Amino acid sequence: QLILQSLVFFGVLRSGDLMQTAGGVLAFSIIMSCVNALTQVMKLQVEASGLQEDLMRYCMTCMQARSGWVPFLRFLTAAKDAGSGGRDGLAEPLPMLDFSDIRCAIPLVTAWTGVRMQVAFEFSRLSIATAADRLALQTP
Repeated sequence: QLILQSLVFFGVLRSGDLMQTAGGVLAFSIIMSCVNALTQVMKLQVEASGLQEDLMRYCMTCMQARSGWVPFLRFLTAAKDAGSGGRDGLAEPLPMLDFSDIRCAIPLVTAWTGVRMQVAFEFSRLSIATAADRLALQTP
């Protein structure tokens, strides 16, 4: 949408007789599209940070509608690498994971007001199957 609007605004694409739009209205629409894109990226950054995911990986997961994704699954499947003496187990105790109430800190807002952003998540058949498969692959 933003690309097409910009091309029409700068005269690269001719809008034709069917679309008579004032330049000011089109410019306002382009600005609001940019603001929307910026806020969506900021929201993704906050969610990725709160879920302790890499931003690009989380963006790709969201593009796939978070199909089969389970938050914090890597904490559940992590094995202790160093200092375990060869024993399997976690490197450190698991943090308390409450999948029904996942809240992410919003920079500055959380520091000033204590308000956190909630990330909606419900287990689906696919996410349960993904978690079961990943956990079944762990060797005792």
